[in-house]
Parts: sequence; C-alpha cells; structure tokens
Amino acid sequence: MTKETADNRNLTARSFKAVSLVLVFQLAAQIFQIVLGICLVRMLEPSDYGIVAMLAIFWAVCNVFVDGGFAQALLQCRTVTSRDLSSVFYYNFALSFLFCLLMIAAAPRIASFYGEEILIKTIRVSAWTLPITAVAAVPKVILGRKLMQGKISVSQLVGNVVSGVVTFYLAYNEYGVWALVWQNFLAVAVTSLCILLFVRWVPSPEFSFSALWKHFKYGSKLLASRLLFTFFGYIYNVAIGKVETKETLGLYEQGRRYAQKIPRCVQSAFDTVLFPAFSKIQDDIPRLRAAFARAQQVSMGAFLFTGMAIFTLCYPAVSVVLSEKWVPAVPYCRFLVLAILFYPAENLGRNLINSVGKSGTTLFLNIVSQGMLGVNVVILLIWGLPTMLVTNIVGTWLCDLLFARYTARELNYPVRRQFRDNLPYFLFSLIACAVAWEIYILLWNWNRIASLAAAASAAPLVYAALNIVFKTSAWAELASIWRRRFPRRNREGAPPAEKKDASKEKQFS
Repeated sequence: MTKETADNRNLTARSFKAVSLVLVFQLAAQIFQIVLGICLVRMLEPSDYGIVAMLAIFWAVCNVFVDGGFAQALLQCRTVTSRDLSSVFYYNFALSFLFCLLMIAAAPRIASFYGEEILIKTIRVSAWTLPITAVAAVPKVILGRKLMQGKISVSQLVGNVVSGVVTFYLAYNEYGVWALVWQNFLAVAVTSLCILLFVRWVPSPEFSFSALWKHFKYGSKLLASRLLFTFFGYIYNVAIGKVETKETLGLYEQGRRYAQKIPRCVQSAFDTVLFPAFSKIQDDIPRLRAAFARAQQVSMGAFLFTGMAIFTLCYPAVSVVLSEKWVPAVPYCRFLVLAILFYPAENLGRNLINSVGKSGTTLFLNIVSQGMLGVNVVILLIWGLPTMLVTNIVGTWLCDLLFARYTARELNYPVRRQFRDNLPYFLFSLIACAVAWEIYILLWNWNRIASLAAAASAAPLVYAALNIVFKTSAWAELASIWRRRFPRRNREGAPPAEKKDASKEKQFS
C-alpha cells in the first residue's frame, strides 16, 4: 500500500468517524429538541414565538461581527501559534462585550420599532449571551482543528438538555415568551461551559495586531459573506414582523423551523468535518474531487429524502402532534422545505471554495445569492407573503445552481455529472414519499395516529430498500464506512485480513 493511499484512508476514516460521532450526538440532541418542542408549542402561543423571532436578526448579525470570520481562518490555516489563538480570543471577547452594551442601549428603540414593550427586557437578558459565546469560541476552534467535533456535539447536547428542562418548567408555569428567552440563554451558557471543561485552554497574555491581521485578511471576506447571508436570511423576520401580525410571524417561524431543522442537522454534521478535511487536501485536486463527490452524494441522498418526507407528512404530523392551532403553519413549512431541497450543492460548494483559500470567490457568490433574497424581501413588502414564498423557491434553486457551476470549474466535475450522480436519490425519494402518501390517505379516516405512524415508517424503509437493490454510491459508501468501523470477525475472533484496494480513482469527464 502506497503512502498516499494510506493517507487517503486515514483522512477518510478520521473524517467519517467524526461525522458519525457528530451525527449520533446531534441525532440525540434533535430527538430531545423535537420532543421538547412538541411540548412547548402545545403550551405556548404563536405570538410568543413571533416575539422571539423579531429579535433573531439582531443576535445573528452580532454573532457574525463578533466571530469576524476568525474561526474558519484558524481552521483553514495549516499552523497556528499560541499568539494567534490568544489574539483572536481577546478580539472576540472585547467586541462581544461592546455589542452586548450596544444592544442593551438600543433595546427601547427596537421595542418601539415593533411596538412591543416586552422586547426591552428580553433584549437586555439575551444580550449577555454574546460575551458568553465569545469565551468558548477559540476553544471550539481547537477542538475543530483536532477533528474532535464529537466533544462539541456533547457540549451542545448537555446545553440543550439543561436548558430544555428549565424551559419546560417555565412554560408549564405559564411564563410565556420568557420560557423561550431563558432557553436560549441557558443553552449558550451551558454549552460554552462544557467546551471550556473539555479544552482547559487559557489564553496567554500576549496580543499581536500582526497575527490578528494575518487571519483577518482571510476572515474579512468570510465576515462580509456571512454578514450578507445572515442579514438576508433573517430580514424576512423583520419584514413579516413589521407588515404582518406577531401571530403570523410565529406561524412562519415554526414552519421554517420544522422545514429546515432535520435537514440542516444532517448537513451540519458534514459541515463541521468537511471544511477541515477539505483544507488538509486542498492542494491535491484528484483527492479533493473524489472526496467532494462522495460527500455530495451521501449528503444529497440524506437531504433529498428528509426534505421530501417532511413535505409529504407535515400536515398529518402537525395536526396529530402539535394540535390544530398550528395547522396554518403547514403551507409555510412546505414552501420552505421545497426551497432547500438542493441546499447541499450550495453548502458543499461553499465549503470547498473556502477550504482552498478562495474566500473572495465565496464573497462574490454570496453577494449574488443574497441579492436574490433581497429581491424577495421587496416582493414581500409589495405583493405579500404568499408571492414571496413562491419566488423564494426559484431564487434559492438558482443560487444552488450557481455554486454547482463554480464547483464544476474548480474540480473539473461538470454540473451534468453532478446531476446524473444525484438523480437516483431524487427519484427514490419521490417513490418512497408517494408510497407514504398513499398509506397516509388510506388510513387517515380510520385512525390518524396509526396513519401517521405507518406512513412515517414506510418512507425510510422503501427508500433504504431502493438504495440497497440498485446499489447506489451513497449506500455503498455508508456500508464501507460501517464495515471499517465494525469489521466482521472470523471464527477465531480475529478481524479478517485487509484486502488490498485495487480500485482506481473514479474518472470524471
């Protein structure tokens, strides 16, 4: 076995081991969050979620400025020194404390803009999450550089559980919107504390503007990209909160959350590992192309099925699980899940371009894509929410295609080849969801709970069976990872001898 082959296997094994750990802990966190969310939405009102959604853009923009793109700059850099880490830490903490004070001072004006007096107190409590997050930012980067994302996921799981228990108590005792405010505050605080306990890193007293500037040259472009992405991603909440009622905003926000929560969880497990992994092989285009193709097929296979299943079963799920008062959120959920069906093409492309150090390209692509979202905001203000939901689908799909085109150019992996490689997952998802739909319709009038359970069980079984029968690349990759992780043992109890890998790199035309 050559050294290059051994390095390939080692990187793949480490990356997918990290992905599997992240998926396990994130799956546990998502299951807990889903159960907790079901309990909360049955106890709280849409207006409570609408009030929290009004502030989402402010916290998101503040966090982007506080990070400044330094986290990915430190991950992308081949080597970092103690001075680099300490300089970034002091910058993050100082800026986060400044933004905390600014938000506290601006609270009355924000409350006046929306006409909601309660926002003053909620802002002044939530503002302290900014410096708390900044304290754990560099330790989180240290874990990421070591591909120890499992510990990050454990920290997030602990934070979700602790905050969830307190939130349930507050919601049960009719604290209303304050239950959601304290949920976010405690989740951030406990997660940051756990990360600090895992790393036990203390910044050195040295601070260097030159070290900060070195990483800022790369991170500033990411800062601008993320600022655009975050601003236009949350500007809908501002527009809806201003022109519609807080109840409508609450319904829209819940529809968006359930449309994107599980698919984003699947993708984020890949994001936390793929950027560092891509960065390690950024100079080896054949390896990078092969790794990208495998990652795209696995993530697209999971993403397409999850999104289409949510579109198919969201009405019975909302009606049975969340109660009838949340049924008006179903159309929002369906429109928004359609918009993100092909999101892996965009997100993996962004990870790839950043990993090879072309953050300027990412900035340009994000300016174009966020400009399309800006058009949607204008449409929302002029023609209303329903029209915006339709144009949002078209604009998002065009953005996905744009990133796929740049990926094709960087890796010599044509868009038509990407489309052909991922077409089976779309068709199999369509067939599986059609079967689930027929089962749901057939049993709905007899027993709603049985109808939902049978349809939700049938969809993944049919999808998995189609992947196995037709031996798709994503299924083969997952099976290969499973065999490497849990090798079969012979009768003597020893693992079988490793076979030589005679396969050649897949050729791309």
